[in-house]
Amino acid sequence: GPAAGTRVPRGLPRRVLDAGSDPMGTAQVPLPPASMLHRFQQSSCIVFVTGDADHIRQAQRMRAGTALQTWCAFNTDDIRLPHTAHALAGASGLARAFDSLSKPVIPDIQRIQACRARNHAALVGDFRRLQALVHAGRLDEAAHALDAADAHYGGLAAPRSLELLHAIEARATPPR
Repeated sequence: GPAAGTRVPRGLPRRVLDAGSDPMGTAQVPLPPASMLHRFQQSSCIVFVTGDADHIRQAQRMRAGTALQTWCAFNTDDIRLPHTAHALAGASGLARAFDSLSKPVIPDIQRIQACRARNHAALVGDFRRLQALVHAGRLDEAAHALDAADAHYGGLAAPRSLELLHAIEARATPPR
């Protein structure tokens, strides 16, 4: 990827989320495979545009922003529309959002790599615990934990999640 301080070419993921957002790393918004997530982390720019009186969407924005930080996507901006409840942004709000999007994305590669290492260590630990459940014959518990891991890690869980699913199914199916 680009070195710290290197500008990322234009045309990469830049999005305005106007009056609503959902957190990534859930069953509803699963993470993509690692290669796609890494590109997103280094090149995306997400601008949230939310009314300052839209308390429900502000809470959604906080959850989405926390998820982006958790998954190492740090290039975000938050535009709050004054004296506005739940409504789409008007011309001035969109102008502010587009101005934010026009700024170059300069990824902090060291921060991203440290974040990825933390997430990878968590994934490895979770899958070790899952494997231990399978080996201990706690298959129902392992299946539920695997569902939760798949929802949390999405594409990052592959192929480990499929291997564990096959192990659970093989142990649950009596020999013929």
